[in-house]
Amino acid sequence: MHRQNPFVDIGCLVRVSDDTPMAAIRQGIALAARYEARLSVLIAVQTFVAPYTPLWSGMANSIAAEVNEQAQKQGASLAETAEAEAKAAGVTASVQVVAGVFAELGSRAARIARSSDLVVVDQQHGALDTAEMLLEEALFRSGRPVLVASPRRVPVEEVRSIVVGWDGSSHAARAVADAFATFPTLGKVEIVTISGEKSLKGILPGADYAEHLARKGVEVTLTDIAADGRSVADILDGRAIETKADLIVTGAFGHSRLREFLLGGVTVELSEKAVTPVLMAY
Repeated sequence: MHRQNPFVDIGCLVRVSDDTPMAAIRQGIALAARYEARLSVLIAVQTFVAPYTPLWSGMANSIAAEVNEQAQKQGASLAETAEAEAKAAGVTASVQVVAGVFAELGSRAARIARSSDLVVVDQQHGALDTAEMLLEEALFRSGRPVLVASPRRVPVEEVRSIVVGWDGSSHAARAVADAFATFPTLGKVEIVTISGEKSLKGILPGADYAEHLARKGVEVTLTDIAADGRSVADILDGRAIETKADLIVTGAFGHSRLREFLLGGVTVELSEKAVTPVLMAY
């Protein structure tokens, strides 16, 4: 028997920028409305500190103050919009705007993430985009599943089918387990393995994992796709679009975090570009 309300609390972490997306906020509202959950939104305003200069310190401080004031106005406006949309959807929401330096914002984000059943974030825009800080805090310091919302898809309310990027890792297994625990309507799983992308020697084969999931009473298919020079992220997103899956589910950071953010990787590509929302776990 499926549980009706898997969520009690949903966290949403948003960084203010020149063009702050609404995807994460609207995704959080949609799930909170569907499952009668409480939504906690952290709107992070990163404070700009002017570098010291003996000649132009007054001008630098003035510029920093102007930038920070504008960012806080953007944060306040975003908070008003989030509160209004949550109220219209009948969602109980706590929306807070927090301004501070990088480390302080990360600590506040991690606290909200830990007390949530699911954390929703926006896509990031490159390795130097500090929005990735919120993704990292949610993944590495919360122990909770993280949903990267897509600005090109209608917010997900019920998850019935997923595409799993399977590499045999503990992170991938945890992500799939989180998907089952989080979305009681899940009934169809496609396990996708990528041949030619990396050695699969010594890992749990996709076929064995498919048998395990089938014993849960869900429909499971196993698909192996040749890389043929394409990125894993492109293959997974393409397959999810083709099959109209509700989510891509994958483990996060198969390589070192530094290597992925400097050189690229599946986690980074999916969190930047995927058309399909992505559920990740570490």
